[in-house]
Amino acid sequence: MPAPFKFDPCGSCCEEAVDCTNCDGELGPGTFVVNFTGIVDNGCAECGTYNDSFGATFLSGGSFCQWRYIFDSSPCSEVAMVRVLLSPDGGGYKLDAMLADALGTGKIVFRKTYASKPDCRALLEEDIPFLSETGTDCQTDSGTRSCKITAA
Repeated sequence: MPAPFKFDPCGSCCEEAVDCTNCDGELGPGTFVVNFTGIVDNGCAECGTYNDSFGATFLSGGSFCQWRYIFDSSPCSEVAMVRVLLSPDGGGYKLDAMLADALGTGKIVFRKTYASKPDCRALLEEDIPFLSETGTDCQTDSGTRSCKITAA
């Protein structure tokens, strides 16, 4: 299966800015490139498909900002999209990157917290720590799992 998204690091990084009040300067990127590794089979034999980079495009702002990549045809029934959420968290902010079902519920979730608004358009291979997994199709390998996010 060909990669669903190719990221050219020498391309037009951060040209498009979108309104996101949770980002420093209240501007976010039009796209976040999310790279997952360490996704392994559990109930589905095709989970390795998700060890790749996906371009999640801006969907909405407001109380939380959301970026999303929807799979045209996902090989595992529980996974329908890559979802990125940035929202207030107590006095700080949390950035979630996840493999989610059709309702947007995270099945494999990575989360990074910030004390203040992150400079969203400057994120470059930002490590997002593992948080949880609740799905039955795929799981993560604790020795190799990672998630990195880059503003594009």
